[in-house]
Parts: sequence; structure tokens; C-alpha cells
Amino acid sequence: LRKLNGTIIQHSERAISEFGEDRSLLSIKGAAELMRNNFDILEALSNIEGMRSLPMDGTVNLFDLAFKMKRVYQERAASRSISIHVSGVRAIIRGSQKSFPLVPAVLLENAIKYGSIRESISVSVSEKGARAHLVVENRSNHPIDPDRCFERGVRFASGVEGGGFGLFLAKEVVEAHSGSIVCEAENGLVRMVVDLPLSAVIP
Repeated sequence: LRKLNGTIIQHSERAISEFGEDRSLLSIKGAAELMRNNFDILEALSNIEGMRSLPMDGTVNLFDLAFKMKRVYQERAASRSISIHVSGVRAIIRGSQKSFPLVPAVLLENAIKYGSIRESISVSVSEKGARAHLVVENRSNHPIDPDRCFERGVRFASGVEGGGFGLFLAKEVVEAHSGSIVCEAENGLVRMVVDLPLSAVIP
């Protein structure tokens, strides 16, 4: 299934380069990229120890990664009349290019799934001394417990599809990168804050 999905992505990218950014082609590519993210999440969940032991000698540009995830999820967000805005600096961290993309993918997917319709999602990347912060913020009508939301299998909205593993997995990946993730929730505003060691900032 992963190989077939990869073929769909390759053919859609080839068609887009040949015929331009047709909306139907972009939708097909976006759906296939979402499926690829789901495959990565399932693989990580089935082998968490293996995920923790992945080489951390690569570099990850947080801003570029956030912008890529915006492109992947913008069609899904638009179906709920939600817009995604990315801002900040091009902060670089050391880590795994295989596992870390799961973090913004999970945070954006949750923000869309549980977010209020006709609202916006803000993704920001900032530099705080020797630390990099990735923040995903959205408005939601669903209650969330900031202390328990990262526990395995914990869910707060029975009417929304999901298994309660996304935030648990995001926390595992962040901690494998020597970072931390916290949830701040107040008056319908949900803010996920990822704190990581900063390697560099590209002008």
C-alpha cells in the first residue's frame, strides 16, 4: 500500500509539472501525502523503540517543514472552512528527518479535526535564546485536559474520529529530540508548544 501510494504521489507530481497546478491534481497529491503521513504514524506506533533509536544527525528546518505541512493539509482544512497561517523564522534543529515530520503533521491534523469551523490555525516558529519553539494554535469547542492529552489512548471528543495516539506519538518524538511539548488551553483557545534545542537560524 505504501509503494502504491508513493507511485500516486510521483505521477501526480509529474502531471502537475506538465499540466500546471490543476485543483484536481493538487487534491489527489494532497490526499496521497495525507495517506503517507498516516503510514508513517502507524509505522512509528508499531515500533516506538525503533523510532527512538533513529539517527539524530540530520537537520530539520522547522519553518520549511511547517509550510510543507500547510500545503499537505490545506485542502482538508478548507473542507471545514479553516485557514492555516505559517509565520516565523527558519529555525534549524538537529534530528531525524524521518520521525520529526510526524510532530507538525499530528498537531495540524488535530487542530483541523477538533478546531472550530470558519476559524484559522496559526503555526509559528520562533527563536528563544538557544531554544526553538514550534507553536500550533487554534480555537476549539471540544474540551481538552492539558495534563492528560498526551497519554496513550486518551480522547476527549467521542464524536470525532481518532484513536487517541497522535499526541502520545508526538510527545515521544519530541522527547527523542531532547525537547518538550505542552498543551495550553483557555477559553476555547488551544495552544501546543514544542520546545527544542536550536541549532541555527537561516536569515
